[in-house]
Amino acid sequence: MNGGIYFRIGIIHLLFFLYLFSHAQQTKTYDDPQASYRQAVDLVEKKQYGAAQHLFGRLISTLPAGESVMRLEAGFYDGLCDYYLNHPQAKDKFEDFVRYYSDHSKTNLAFVYLGFIEYAARKYRYAQEYFEKVDPYRLNPELMPEYLYKLGYCYLQREDLFKAKDAFFPILNTASDYRDGANYYYAYIAYQEKDYQTALFHFEKIDLKSDFYEEVPFYQLQIYFIKNDFEQILTKGPALVEYYTKDKKKNSELARIVAEAYYQNKDYSKAIDYFEKYLAGTQKVNSRDENYQLGYAYYKTAMYQKAIGYFEKAIKNKDEMSQNAYYHLADCYLQTGQTKFAQNAFYTAYQISGNEDLREDALFNYAKLTFELAYDPYNTSMAALNQYINDYPNSERIDEAYQYLINLFLSSKDYQASINAIEKLKKKNRDMQSAYQRITYLFGVQLFNSGHYQPAIENFRKALNNNINQEYTARSRFWIAESYFQTGEYTRAIDHYDSFESSSGSSKLDIFPLASYNLGYAYFKLKYYENAVEKFKKFVSRPGILGEPLLADAYIRLGDCYFITKNFSQAVSYYDQAISRSPRESDYALYQKAISEGARGRTDQKISQLQNLVNLYPQSSYVDDATYEIAETYLLRNDNQNAFKWFDEVIKQYPNSSYFNRSLQKIGLIYYNQNNFDNALEILKQLVIKHPNSIEARDALLTIRNIYMDKNQVHKYYEFAESVPSAKISASEKDSITYIAAENFYLTNDCISAIEAFDEYINKFENGAFVLNAYYYKAECEFNLGKTNEALQGYEFVNRFSKSRFSENSALRAAEIYLSNENYHKALENFSNLELIADHSTNIITAIYGQMECHYKLNEHPEAIESSRKLRSLDRISNEQLIKSYYIAGKSELEMENLTKAKQELESTVELSQGAFGAEAKYLLATIAFKQGELKKVEDVVVELAGQYPSYEYWKAKGFLLLSDVYVSLGNIFQAKETLQSIIQYYPDKDLKEIAIEKLNNIEKKE
Repeated sequence: MNGGIYFRIGIIHLLFFLYLFSHAQQTKTYDDPQASYRQAVDLVEKKQYGAAQHLFGRLISTLPAGESVMRLEAGFYDGLCDYYLNHPQAKDKFEDFVRYYSDHSKTNLAFVYLGFIEYAARKYRYAQEYFEKVDPYRLNPELMPEYLYKLGYCYLQREDLFKAKDAFFPILNTASDYRDGANYYYAYIAYQEKDYQTALFHFEKIDLKSDFYEEVPFYQLQIYFIKNDFEQILTKGPALVEYYTKDKKKNSELARIVAEAYYQNKDYSKAIDYFEKYLAGTQKVNSRDENYQLGYAYYKTAMYQKAIGYFEKAIKNKDEMSQNAYYHLADCYLQTGQTKFAQNAFYTAYQISGNEDLREDALFNYAKLTFELAYDPYNTSMAALNQYINDYPNSERIDEAYQYLINLFLSSKDYQASINAIEKLKKKNRDMQSAYQRITYLFGVQLFNSGHYQPAIENFRKALNNNINQEYTARSRFWIAESYFQTGEYTRAIDHYDSFESSSGSSKLDIFPLASYNLGYAYFKLKYYENAVEKFKKFVSRPGILGEPLLADAYIRLGDCYFITKNFSQAVSYYDQAISRSPRESDYALYQKAISEGARGRTDQKISQLQNLVNLYPQSSYVDDATYEIAETYLLRNDNQNAFKWFDEVIKQYPNSSYFNRSLQKIGLIYYNQNNFDNALEILKQLVIKHPNSIEARDALLTIRNIYMDKNQVHKYYEFAESVPSAKISASEKDSITYIAAENFYLTNDCISAIEAFDEYINKFENGAFVLNAYYYKAECEFNLGKTNEALQGYEFVNRFSKSRFSENSALRAAEIYLSNENYHKALENFSNLELIADHSTNIITAIYGQMECHYKLNEHPEAIESSRKLRSLDRISNEQLIKSYYIAGKSELEMENLTKAKQELESTVELSQGAFGAEAKYLLATIAFKQGELKKVEDVVVELAGQYPSYEYWKAKGFLLLSDVYVSLGNIFQAKETLQSIIQYYPDKDLKEIAIEKLNNIEKKE
């Protein structure tokens, strides 16, 4: 149908134009009409529709059935009169007509008027459907403009632009009432299709008095802007801006166009006027181009302060626009007396590739300002001041020299050197004391972030002793507390958190709520649960922005406090809040909530919550705990069938679980209580034989004894007991007494006596019932006394057996000892075992982290990368572990020459780390750029390395060594020599200094 109408419209183009230029007379023929019919038709032609309808109505009512043709046509005209009289029944009459008289000659017109009716109702889809049923060959030419215009508009509304243009085209040059509308929409379509010349041509054909002209100038100016016809914009634009004052959106857009035209014509004052009009009328965020242009216009009109804000907004990527913005921004800073900012901006402009002339000028200005400020990232000013201080130690200006040096160190963040310089000053005014407090505080934070807690505390104490700025004083107390917390000195941590909370102004600091959180944890670690509850509640009532991520954990710890103190209803309440706060990490809270419900006697709720955990968190480390607890709960309810089912689930699904032995024992007991002695014996003997040193094996032996006694087969019990070394009846009493004596020493923290007693037990009862306990507790004592190699023997003994309650910590301890002994193969073996058996998420993280380190140390780089990514996929890893994962993955990828992947990993390391890993990663990024032939980038990265990690002299020197190679490659021998000379002169250690000397000698030989 659409194809047919498209073809017919093409024919109409020709017919309609013939009609326009023809003067043929139309004739009216009638098939012997009667007088009243002719009179009614005449009235229609005279547009006297009311009178005509009256006559047609009489005709319809009076004509006999034999006069059906005349009566039929009278019905059509009756509908036509309704249409022109705006009667709603017109649509129904036309629809009836086309339905019952589809072959009548008037049906074509009926479809036209049905289309007109739907068009008037804005139902363009239905209008289009009726219009497409019209046969254009039979259409009255006088009706053609309206028909084509409305058909075209329907197509436009349906976004069929091609057909819309085709419909509008025949009436573009007519004298009809639809000429201006057709030209407007034809031009609009051309505009949308980016045919701007055609759009302009047809916009210009629209009569100025036409309703359609209102929008025309707006489109014309936009087209001039697109075509960069600024002359036309400046000729017509200002008046149009005034014309559209009531339409804020158009007024703003036109003002923007006029502003850009004035900008391009370098009339910056007028450009500012129109830019400001544009900004006043728009809510859109300026584009980079607009910010740059407005900034430049203000700059050129000496409005430097205003220019600064817009240039800053124009800076985004390291591209030519940013380069220009930095350059002019630097000049703005100079003009407004902000010399230090000007220095930084000039240097940044120099760093960006683009306009080489601009880069050269920027570097010159940077060098000039550096001389005035005695500061630069290459440390030339620092070297000069050091030389001055060394050569003239008794100069009257020595303190001034130190002051300049402090400013340099403050800027470069080389805090230790700054502290040393300040402490050498003979006199310190208040400003100097304030600077000293700030530097010692910042150095403390840096040391804390690097895990050097004791040196961090020393520097925070220095900041406290120079109490100039109360904020630094308060923050120092907080970080001293944090440092003690990290080293496990919780009592001292509590004292300093309390001191922080009572410090003047501390309540206004962002870290203030964290003190309550950490106090809660410190009390929790010390088992002062009432105090912990008080602090955690204080924290959750006011967590602050920094505390928001910790809320779920705080609710969990509140639940734990109430759980430990047996206030189970409160425990459930807080576990619920933790679950709602962090549903993705709620396995622990859900488990604890279930146990709490059980403790309240609500076993149905307990089972339900545990089953939820199993279903929702199948990978959780608490799934085996939950499964076992479900079984135990059913057992307590004497529901042996369900208990058996869930104990069996533990055995089948979690063979490495610490609940495995217990589940075997419980199933044996269920069989025993059901008098199913044979199955009970089978299960319990399996437990005793395979796990003879377990606690469960000892309990199983008692049940086995009872079974044989019930069966009156005691001799069989003796036979079985004799076959199991740990079950020999004659030695059992001595076994227990000897072990209990040793264990008492352990429980009273008398480790020296405990070790001796456990040794005695192990020697006497090699296969004793408590031998596993003895080896483990003896190892713990040895570990605590620093005898790690001796402890290792005990941990390894425990690790040879199936999983017990000692297995997880034994694997962890053994892995850590082997790692510290640099036995990476054995450490890897134990870390891998720990991952398999660990119930606690922290130990799973430690296991994977340890595997990553071992693989890397063993040069197993693909495995190290795999472990690093596995580590990152876990929740709750520390920032230090995250940094190390990126670091090891980056170095491993680099070892395998996967430079692109290495770069990604190392960039993440730099982004996260301000410490040694970050410094080395930054250096390695420079080596990657060197390998890839990006010599300019090497220079940029090394300069960034010196600025970002000033305290890490080794990596700075390595970077400058690499930079000297870059300069040699570029033929810049002078700069290469200068770079090597700076290393020789200022680097303190021999290793890299000797390399620099060798490189310098090689260069000079070639000269």
